Amino acid sequence: GDEIVVATGTYIETLFVRGKNIHLRSTAPLSERTVRYTIIDGRYDGPLIPSPERSCVKFSGTETEECVVEGFTFTGARSSTGGGLDGGGAHATVRNCRFISLSGLGRKSDYPSGGAINDLDGLIEDNFFFENFSEDGGAVSHCDGTIRGNHFEQNMATGVGGYKVYYEGKGGALYNCDGRIIDNDFVSNECLRSGNPIGGGGAMYGCDGWIEGNRFESNTAPSGGALLACHGAIIGNRFENNQALEREGGAVSNSQGPIVDNEFIGNIANSGGALHNCSGLISGNHFFGNECFLSVTIGALGAANVSYARGGALEGCVGLIERNLFIENRAVGGTYRGGLGSCEVAGAYGGAISGGTGTLRNNLFIQNECVTGDCGSPDPNPGISRGGAICGFEGEIVHNTFVENRGVERGGALDDCPGAVRNNIFWLNTADEGAQIQNGSLPDHCLIQDWTGDGIGNINLDPRFVDPENGDFHLRHDSPCIDSGVLIASVTDDYDGNSRPFVWSTQYGGDGSAYDMGAYEFYPGPDVNYDQIVDEMDLFIFQQDWLAVSGPESSKRLVEVTDLSVDQTVWKSTTPPDIFTPSGMATDLDGNGEVDVHDLLELLEGMR
Repeated sequence: GDEIVVATGTYIETLFVRGKNIHLRSTAPLSERTVRYTIIDGRYDGPLIPSPERSCVKFSGTETEECVVEGFTFTGARSSTGGGLDGGGAHATVRNCRFISLSGLGRKSDYPSGGAINDLDGLIEDNFFFENFSEDGGAVSHCDGTIRGNHFEQNMATGVGGYKVYYEGKGGALYNCDGRIIDNDFVSNECLRSGNPIGGGGAMYGCDGWIEGNRFESNTAPSGGALLACHGAIIGNRFENNQALEREGGAVSNSQGPIVDNEFIGNIANSGGALHNCSGLISGNHFFGNECFLSVTIGALGAANVSYARGGALEGCVGLIERNLFIENRAVGGTYRGGLGSCEVAGAYGGAISGGTGTLRNNLFIQNECVTGDCGSPDPNPGISRGGAICGFEGEIVHNTFVENRGVERGGALDDCPGAVRNNIFWLNTADEGAQIQNGSLPDHCLIQDWTGDGIGNINLDPRFVDPENGDFHLRHDSPCIDSGVLIASVTDDYDGNSRPFVWSTQYGGDGSAYDMGAYEFYPGPDVNYDQIVDEMDLFIFQQDWLAVSGPESSKRLVEVTDLSVDQTVWKSTTPPDIFTPSGMATDLDGNGEVDVHDLLELLEGMR
């Protein structure tokens, strides 16, 4: 189509595209200065007179991707069908534009939406959206094309209403956008309410497409600090410091799609510090420092309403939850001090996870905690705090590793979990009652510190992690967890994606299937002294092992070819009886029960 180049300046008008596939641009769409000073202002009547309900640009709806608008600043307009651009269903391309202080409020639609853009199904790319607002979709609504590489900041969805009448804002930045939403930044967007807190989604509401590679930071809403009711795939995003100020889901609430390979850091809600009521696959995510916090509220008659904070990271999530890292998440119950010395404390359940059902497998739970305040002397009246890692999960809990979780009252790792608890490691967890596990089903084939209860195949020995002080909870070659689990046919790999089982030894009541306990299946490697470097020290250990293979009666000090295929039972026979050693050794890198030239070649390959 034709190209129209617009000089810098301020143009107070509405542009009507009328179905033509034109290329409408400023003189330099990639110049920030040019874009900033090429302005389409939709006010018409000046800044002091209320503007009529008009958009800056109006499409007819028949425009294709060959219709391009780029390099402008849009501002000042107000329309319930898109203050900046009213797309009408067009597939046009909009890029390198600024959308500033546009309003989607008005009466042309029963459901005003899209402060900046409404109903545009083409490509929306590399734009800047700032301080736009509407009832639904403070910046963008009903856009089902590709939304890529944009920056959304301080946009707002705000509810309006009066006595007994209210409408909840939904989606501080985006509302009902079902296409591809990729590589955008959503920062400090907000969803407000008028009336009961039904609305939400500080950044997005009702977006059911593909959400990947975005950054969500410091967005706020009553529910779903970043995302609410988004049922598409949520893949590889970063959610940091988002808040659900009044209800659930500091980052995401009510999602039915897969949530995979995301980072959730420092998000806060009353329940579900990161996720609430999510029913799709939850896999490969990192949950760090999320928190659910609930203070005691005061009712109309002055009585304290005591409730419970639930799930520092997850609350009420259903389905398969696997290969996630949960570290330093918290469930915190607050304290209220009233008149005449009264004091009430809110309870807390599940430092990492509260409620839900399905399958928890191949996850790491490290240093999560469930805590409450107290009322001090003389009657502390501490609140309920149960499940340093998990409370009330009703599904099966298999092949997980729990280390240094804290539940002040009871259940340092688990409390009130009635499903199967199998092939897990519980180590250094603490609570006043049930330091590792309290209530729930009887565990089997687990390593449980200081365990004196019943259950088949449980052991109480140091799990011998590779480097727990620095967060490496892989198993050493001499861990009692190796091959000590029981067959779970549905589990075919571990946290790293390595296949289960890997046959290494038979020990301590395992069923012979060679399944290991914990999130990691042991695989030998060339770093045989576990110092994170493959070097001459590892080769030296090989030499010492080969000499040991030669036998104590031998006086020779040379490693010969015949030494490289000797069964390791000779080594085991010289091991002191009070030291646990599995039949495999660190230098048997292929786990075949022999140290041979194949192991030497693997070590030398690791040194390259």
